Amino acid sequence: MQEKNDMQNLIYTLLITQIKLGVYRQHDPLPYIKQMSDYLCVAPETVRAAYGRLKVEQVITLSKKAGAHLSAGCAENQIQQNIQEYFESRRTMLLDLAASMPALFGKMELLSLKKASPQALDQLKAIQLDSQIPPTYRSLKFFLSLYRQSENQLLTRLIWRIFILVHIPFFSVFQDRKMLEEQQAQQIMLLEASLSGQWQTVQNLIESSHLWLLNALRKYYHESIRPDSTVQEIQFA
Repeated sequence: MQEKNDMQNLIYTLLITQIKLGVYRQHDPLPYIKQMSDYLCVAPETVRAAYGRLKVEQVITLSKKAGAHLSAGCAENQIQQNIQEYFESRRTMLLDLAASMPALFGKMELLSLKKASPQALDQLKAIQLDSQIPPTYRSLKFFLSLYRQSENQLLTRLIWRIFILVHIPFFSVFQDRKMLEEQQAQQIMLLEASLSGQWQTVQNLIESSHLWLLNALRKYYHESIRPDSTVQEIQFA
């Protein structure tokens, strides 16, 4: 029960964050509950609880027929201020976490790929090629499906939490299409190399994919976020 409530609270916080960052504007539709539960790899009841809380707080309207719509969004100048404050307060956390990802997950990623059956690798490839999954959520679905091969529930919960708190807010605003397509191509090459047992190539591609995230963050901070020493840093918890 505690874990379920924690997941509901994290999804609620993610949605509030996305609203503040301008992902959803006034009267915009939110994904249907079933659709969002698929994006976030959780039960529909978990998303329904988060949406229900937003409805009670009059952040969204919610009905079976029309789905969920944002009642009132932020003005453009407020959105830009929110983006600056959100990412500047997490500058060290995001960059340090991205730099630590190879040490945290690189070995397990390789082991999971070695353990995966050809059918599982084909399913992972299908996730990457599925145009119905927005880039914002594709990596979460991909990596959760991959790490489930390890049957390590603690690792799976950790990667889910990192994506909800860190990666999805970033991918919600990062719009460099060329870099996003580069990431997708890297993951497909990774799976093809795994299918053919080219494990040194797989290792190199794992390292490249983690470096891609760090470079994407550095690019975004360089181009979009002004350094501000008055903003208090937030730590990952």
